[in-house]
Amino acid sequence: MWIVDAEFARRLRSRSPEIYRALCDTPHDRIGHRAVYWLERGSEMPSDLPLAHSRLTGNTNTPMEEFACELSRLVLPHRADLRYEAEFNPANFTSVVKKEEGFLTLLERRDEQLMLVLRRHQDLPTAHILREPPREPKFLIYERAGSYVMAIVDMDASVNEAALQYTFEPQATARLATHEELKELGFEPDRVHPMWLDPGNQISRIFIDANIFFQYLIFPLSKVILPKYHLGADHKAVSSISSFVRTLQVFHGEQKIIFGNIIQKKKLYDKTLISLLSSHHAFSRFAPTPSNSLHVGSLRTAIIAYLFSITNASLGRFHIRFDDTNVEPDMADHNIGLILKDLEWIGIPSKQHYRQTSSMAAERYNSALDLLNRSGLVAERRDGSFELRLDPNVPAFSYWLDLRHGPRVLHKAPTRSPHAQPLDYSLTWVPKKPGDVRRFKYKFAGAIDDMINNSLVVRDIRQEHSMFTARQSLFMGMVREALAFPRDPYSKNLGQQLKQSAQRRIANTGSFRPFPFPCPPTYFHVSRVVDEKGVQLSKRELRPEHTISFLRQHGTYFPETILAWCLYSLGQPFCASLGYRTLTALIKAVAPCGAHGFLYDHRDRVRPEMLWQSQQTHSIRITGLKRIDYLMLVKLPPYRLYDFAEKLYAENGINSSGETDITDSLRELALRLYERRRYFSGAGDLAAVILALRQTGKRPVPPGVEAPDDIELPHDDGRLEEWIDGFERKYYRWIRFCVCGLADGPPLRELLYVMGPLQFLTKLRDWRQHNE
Repeated sequence: MWIVDAEFARRLRSRSPEIYRALCDTPHDRIGHRAVYWLERGSEMPSDLPLAHSRLTGNTNTPMEEFACELSRLVLPHRADLRYEAEFNPANFTSVVKKEEGFLTLLERRDEQLMLVLRRHQDLPTAHILREPPREPKFLIYERAGSYVMAIVDMDASVNEAALQYTFEPQATARLATHEELKELGFEPDRVHPMWLDPGNQISRIFIDANIFFQYLIFPLSKVILPKYHLGADHKAVSSISSFVRTLQVFHGEQKIIFGNIIQKKKLYDKTLISLLSSHHAFSRFAPTPSNSLHVGSLRTAIIAYLFSITNASLGRFHIRFDDTNVEPDMADHNIGLILKDLEWIGIPSKQHYRQTSSMAAERYNSALDLLNRSGLVAERRDGSFELRLDPNVPAFSYWLDLRHGPRVLHKAPTRSPHAQPLDYSLTWVPKKPGDVRRFKYKFAGAIDDMINNSLVVRDIRQEHSMFTARQSLFMGMVREALAFPRDPYSKNLGQQLKQSAQRRIANTGSFRPFPFPCPPTYFHVSRVVDEKGVQLSKRELRPEHTISFLRQHGTYFPETILAWCLYSLGQPFCASLGYRTLTALIKAVAPCGAHGFLYDHRDRVRPEMLWQSQQTHSIRITGLKRIDYLMLVKLPPYRLYDFAEKLYAENGINSSGETDITDSLRELALRLYERRRYFSGAGDLAAVILALRQTGKRPVPPGVEAPDDIELPHDDGRLEEWIDGFERKYYRWIRFCVCGLADGPPLRELLYVMGPLQFLTKLRDWRQHNE
């Protein structure tokens, strides 16, 4: 009996397929793995084991082919069937551990059969070993449609008996096997184990729950507790989940192992997976389409994505991707500049960004398309575009992790949307003329980017139940398979190019994983934002007053106001986790440090579970912004008002650094605004006064503002209060509009104090000059 490590075997298969086939030429054509869960790694063996030399020597400089030949000469005379037994007794073995020149060899002898476990240290990158509590699965046997199946789920989970099948098969409910049926299968009641000998193939399938599957994908070194019934019911063995799953695949065959959603649940509640994800850093991204400026809803999505990246200190990454594959270049250039300013305005760093139309990105998309094409998964249409080739008779697995509802697994590619519309699996746009450069559709290009960057995707909750997620995950899954099992040297070279691109973009710590890219598709769906009338904010039909660029230019709201509203919209429990149980407490914390400073100071307080357990409803209205803005104005210190005025001037192209015609300096203006801030309703009033001091021009009187028939301005600014008192109150709105452009706003006396008598009178004269 001999066992070769899986990573070594994978490298050997790609470099020397003839030798690999010779080594695998056992009666059952099986090659073992390091994944045998009852065999401990050599570094974990007791220190008192005797060390001895063996005939097998290895050198790190020896070519793998020569070493494999030496291995085959030693092993082939002793080869036998590969047997794994649940009732394995280590006491029957005598072990010899040998470490020589980079190879760790474990020789074990039982009944004159040689077992060899080989591991080469430098072939397996080191990885951080997780310390979370291990998972303890249970093994259940069910009868379904005349055959038996095994279900492997968490100890606390309940099996959904109607889910023990492929998702595309006709519905058939299973039932739990009786004690008599278990005895016929060779099991004792309450002692079902996964490593059974089944020559009659009575157990046709093994279903593994999606929670265990995703733990295996994302955290292969995390631990599971497995039974050791030969020592008693209370004896357990601890193994890595990667070893456990890969052992099942080798021993029973990959065709028999099926991953799926087989437990009864409605949300992500798996304690082990939550614990692992809580300690894991996130690579998040924000991917706007540069067809317009951002609105409050898209900015809220960007804030949540950025919060995911700053969880667990500085291990995360955040980048911005512009999906500009179907946007005119001039429009994209203009809107990209606006979007970057919008993000900086709210405190989100925007240095790490790229466009899907860039040459570097196009190189990745072409490599992925060629890789799929050489795998026979792509077809070219008559119009010159490419589409994914799907065989309706072959299962196509699509799997992703929803941070609100848990893992999802589909066994067949969806062909229609929930509204019965056919799904489009095209990968490129139709070329405008022969010889044009390929233009990739954003759904395929975005899937490749998210896979390479291991991105956590934050997006609209409307896409939660759509087939869009399944289609994106299918794209990623097919590329993963093509990367893991290249068909020829050219495909292998394409895969290496994609891997190098990933290593350039992220700090990918080394650890063996089933696929070259560690994280499966991961999504978090957030509430869609609607206006006061319930109409969703959309870039296609976006009113100017709803864009962030409009808010920046006109100073409608403070950036701290938008940030506080977005954070409070995540729910009171989220704010309480940050340490602020009320909206007033949150505003009081945001006001002195600003939006950027608040996000930076709280990067150590945000935890992943706080975000995915936050309040996310189908829609959320933009309400309460004016109230929050007034409360923010009351709490803002003078230097924040000065920053607000300075940035407002910069947004409107006004130079505030040189000589001005303002009576007081900008700092003195900020102090006066601070003293009278309670008389202003919010940032909009302040912005109107600040801009009015530097802007002149014709402003027609709006409807509802009544102007006096005969206007005679005072000659002396010292008599302004007396002049104002001489008007009826109905004309106060006209005076306020002439001075600062606001019909409704602060009292005239407070406005007179803030602007100063000279500027107040100057603005009245300017209005009269331009409007007579």
